[in-house]
Amino acid sequence: MERLNLTARSKLSKSTDYTGLQAHGLNALVHVIGGTSSPKEPYQVKILVSNEGDVAWSGVIHVELPFAKKEPRYFLPAFIYGKNRGEAPLNVPKEFPRLREGNPPRPASPWWMVRSDRLSHPAAFVYDNGNIYGLCASPYFISENGIKQQWKPEIEGEFYQYGGFTCSLSKGTVGYTLGYENAPWLFIKATLVKDRLPLEENCFELAVGESGVYDGVI
Repeated sequence: MERLNLTARSKLSKSTDYTGLQAHGLNALVHVIGGTSSPKEPYQVKILVSNEGDVAWSGVIHVELPFAKKEPRYFLPAFIYGKNRGEAPLNVPKEFPRLREGNPPRPASPWWMVRSDRLSHPAAFVYDNGNIYGLCASPYFISENGIKQQWKPEIEGEFYQYGGFTCSLSKGTVGYTLGYENAPWLFIKATLVKDRLPLEENCFELAVGESGVYDGVI
């Protein structure tokens, strides 16, 4: 399995960049607990994230799966198919998210981040070099007796917050986020597009000394 890349963006930071976890006082351990990387038995992964800093942390944590990029075709169900015609002319009356490398004008971008419920299924895939790469994880978190955890079928609890999914044509990755962003834009509909917003209610929180284990398949 390719090494997962973990970065974060703090709610308090003025920068929109995602940087290494240590800069945020965070630490993560990735454990592969099963699977063979086959379609019937994907890798089962557990990620232990801890706040080792001396203040509570709030922001978005980004987990990315890299692949050897050549001619990628992405599949984020109901959001990105291939490149969403990112190679086609962009000057059109109705806008929708497209993937294009470089520094293209709206509505194209070399990367996308999106709240999980914008997808029909909680997964992000890509086809390249004759292989399919991807990851799947819980689309949102629930809270039970003050403890937050990823929602799973048949687990009860009060809704806490969404996660998110990502793809990057520039880096050659698909990803999952604890917390979420709709970036670089939020397409509500073709004629209503909002700019990237500050991190507010969409943040993932870790108290001082708090740790959590989060599951996914790759």
